[in-house]
Amino acid sequence: MNKASTIALLLCSMSDSMGLASEPAHPETLQLPISAKIGNKFPTNQVLHFIVISDDLSLVVHERNPALCQADQITLHDTCRTFDQSATNETIEICDTARILFFGTSQVGCVFRYKNKYGCEFTCAACWFASKKDAITAIRLILKWLDQFFISEVAYGGNESVEVPVFYGTQDIITVTLPRTQRLLLSERCTNEVRRIVLYRTAIGAPIHKGDTMGHVHYVTPTFQNPLSRQLHAQQVIERAGIWKTIVDSFKYAIFGPSANIRASNTTDTLQ
Repeated sequence: MNKASTIALLLCSMSDSMGLASEPAHPETLQLPISAKIGNKFPTNQVLHFIVISDDLSLVVHERNPALCQADQITLHDTCRTFDQSATNETIEICDTARILFFGTSQVGCVFRYKNKYGCEFTCAACWFASKKDAITAIRLILKWLDQFFISEVAYGGNESVEVPVFYGTQDIITVTLPRTQRLLLSERCTNEVRRIVLYRTAIGAPIHKGDTMGHVHYVTPTFQNPLSRQLHAQQVIERAGIWKTIVDSFKYAIFGPSANIRASNTTDTLQ
């Protein structure tokens, strides 16, 4: 039996013993590629498969080769999700301040929980190591890497809302509220300039239902390659108007052109 087959069998056995669910990653967990400046400092030479999750923000901070057993859809994300159910006083080992659950026999894997020097909590999983000693060496390097992160709640002044014209509705304007604060994961190794970009529709046709997507807010940070995005939702219902209002709005639509409904506007804020 080759090494790949051995690993596959070991992973399937791990799935049975740890009760891992064969479902995709948690839908509420966001994933953004880490920036090259931060990611290049991760000890990838010591770790073949790994995932790092911010428990505070439900965010995948960094990962490499997270899929362990393609046939059964087992992922390192699954092992992180089972930490609380699998960890007991008898199974947990302590490395520095990290709480570790080891698994595997001929090759060693681990999932561990760690609170860094800024109080940020992470759950991580990594494999495969030749021995538990090698795993502990890698864990200590990961802990050192994790200590750079802190959570900042950025606040914005200025406009608290935007007004979007409504066609064919019982109201001509819908007000969309902008978030005033957002918690973001930042690094002490970066100059943390944060940009907020607000994209919203400049016109929309009725009816409008509560919860309809009206736009997005993007938070651009040096931590990740892609911005963190939050949806802007309608907070009210606007019914479709009667025939005469619809005719009048149709003339307006003809004058302003179809681009009124598809054009996007944006505002940008920068915090340092």
